[in-house]
Amino acid sequence: MVSKKDKLKVTQYVCDGLEESNNYDILNKDEKSVYARVKTGLTDKPYDLEVVIANFLGPAKNYSPHHLNNYNQGIHTCPILYKDDKSAFVRLVENQAGRFDKSLKRYSPHQIHQMLALRAIEKEVTNKTGNQRVIYFQPETDHLDEGLRVFALNKVNLDYSHIPHFDRRYDFVENRTSIDYKLPQDQGRIETPLDFGSTDKHYRTVTLIHKD
Repeated sequence: MVSKKDKLKVTQYVCDGLEESNNYDILNKDEKSVYARVKTGLTDKPYDLEVVIANFLGPAKNYSPHHLNNYNQGIHTCPILYKDDKSAFVRLVENQAGRFDKSLKRYSPHQIHQMLALRAIEKEVTNKTGNQRVIYFQPETDHLDEGLRVFALNKVNLDYSHIPHFDRRYDFVENRTSIDYKLPQDQGRIETPLDFGSTDKHYRTVTLIHKD
């Protein structure tokens, strides 16, 4: 369980990064999100946005109506996930069954060790952004500095060729792309000051600029 103090540390990090850019007015900040407004003169159509730490909203089912509420009010949403290895960024090998999943035979032991077993909130976020690139907040550890990092969640192809074709018990099984497993690719840190790129009109989302 992430403490309120640690949650506020995340939103303060975001708030400081936005203020450092001098491109946004902070409207509100709490332990779940930061609301900001693009300053007049920086764009033809200034807009409001919310940087929300999606797994701080409670159950994953809370994210969709939250995003929809922003959409209906004309607010652009930028979701971030807190990398706690419990509610987000959970390695597949933490699950005993996943560790020995024969359908992953196309992948090396190292790749399987790197795989994620997506949590519900990660699926909600990618569904609402239409993007398989996810921003995670990395809390400070003994080996890692705190900050925002971008990960591409690459598809994992399941191979059920080990199941005999005549075994009618598994008629429902077919080689396919997994909806639960992803192979993450670290695309680097988002440096401060924080700034936003172009908006997505369909999903009414906006993402932080990241230089590959």
